[in-house]
Parts: sequence; structure tokens; C-alpha cells
Amino acid sequence: MVAWYAKRMEENTGSNRLKNRIETELCERFLTGTELLDVGIGTGRASLPLARKGFKLTGTDSSQAMLEECRRQAGSLPV
Repeated sequence: MVAWYAKRMEENTGSNRLKNRIETELCERFLTGTELLDVGIGTGRASLPLARKGFKLTGTDSSQAMLEECRRQAGSLPV
């Protein structure tokens, strides 16, 4: 299930492209400071782009499998 969800969230086509862009832009617009806490981070779809821009990201999720996928997608980013 995590693999399917991760693949779906990586798709940047159709309505998913709009959702990805809006969610990331809204998060960035309302951030204050440089630290970000993502509660329910899932695969990191919304917050990993912000970490790539230099924000310090901490994430939590009730699913260990989602956290592992987020770490995989983060690569060398300190999350």
C-alpha cells in the first residue's frame, strides 16, 4: 500500500500536479521562521520540497512504513 501511495504522490500530472503545487505553495506562504513540523508527513510530498529549499524539517506519522518511505525519498536531506 505504501509503495502504491508513494508512486501516486510522485505523479505530477493532471489534478495531482495542481494539488502538489498548491499544497507546497500554501505551506511555504504561511511559514514563519526556518523550522517546519509536518504532522502526518506521509511520504513527505508537501514538505520535502521545502526541506530542499533549506527549511529545517521534522516529520511525524502514525505509520512507520510511511516514515521509512519519507526517509528514502529525502535521500541525504536531514529530516
